[in-house]
Amino acid sequence: MRFRYSRWDDTQDPFGPDLAAADLLEELSEDVLGGAGIEGAMQRMIREGMRGRFNGLDSLRDRLRRSRAQEQGALDLTGPLEDIKERLDEILDRERSALSFRADDDARMRETFLGSLPPDAAGQVRELTDYRFADQESQRMFDELVESIREQVMGAYLRGAAEGLRSMTAEDLSRLRDMLADLNDMIERRERGEPYDFHAFMDRYADLVPGDPRTLDELLEQMARRMAAMSRLIASLPPEQRAELEALAEQVMQDMDLAFEMSRLGANLQTTFAQLPWDEPALGGGGDPQALSTTVDALERLHDYEDLERSMTGDYAGAALDDVD
Repeated sequence: MRFRYSRWDDTQDPFGPDLAAADLLEELSEDVLGGAGIEGAMQRMIREGMRGRFNGLDSLRDRLRRSRAQEQGALDLTGPLEDIKERLDEILDRERSALSFRADDDARMRETFLGSLPPDAAGQVRELTDYRFADQESQRMFDELVESIREQVMGAYLRGAAEGLRSMTAEDLSRLRDMLADLNDMIERRERGEPYDFHAFMDRYADLVPGDPRTLDELLEQMARRMAAMSRLIASLPPEQRAELEALAEQVMQDMDLAFEMSRLGANLQTTFAQLPWDEPALGGGGDPQALSTTVDALERLHDYEDLERSMTGDYAGAALDDVD
């Protein structure tokens, strides 16, 4: 896109075809003649807009608050765990039903094992990983659930990372670990004031990086926002459910041998983007249960609303109207 600049020759219309300069001056003149002064008149117009022509910041703030309330009302923070538990219950009920029709000792031993499972979802998934289901459909459903948990956890921490996860080979996972390690090295090199090559990093890992970041800062910011949203979800849960979700996430990372680099990345991002709402609880409204990564998407949007509202109210040092842009 190109822009051309020229001298003012009285033909330019700075307000566009829908608003005449004379109408704008007439609107301002009412406040000026009323003693508000030019600055006061402009501030009033910015806040309230122009009658019948355009809305001001007050109207925009109201729309923003309504949108934030709507997003918050649709947010079900416990939904991801409840969905996993419901699927586990269905799998176990099906397996127990299949075993009840068998009279052999192996069936009784299996029933004893199932009866001794931990009450939490993470513990059940861990114990059932090496269990061979007697019912083939139960086995298929469990394998599908484990794959779904892996995808949801990866998608919750790294946007786009879940895409293609099912088809990942051992070499692909090794490359993902290398990407995280190289990214951490690059962050730490920059913190030490040492040179780093972001373009070489992107040439090697562009297919693993979400979006199309042009700089290291762009990449880190989008990753930090995602991980901060996940930390908010965990912090928003009651202690028991918080422990369950943390255990599930840790189990997935350990199984994929990503735990060390993900922990390292989280620490680096939290240091670099300390202003994000890390571990800050959010309020949910009890909407329909959604997948883990979808819930984290909603928390990211909620932060966008909160951040914009904060910019518009100007309740921080150095606040300016330009921040809203």
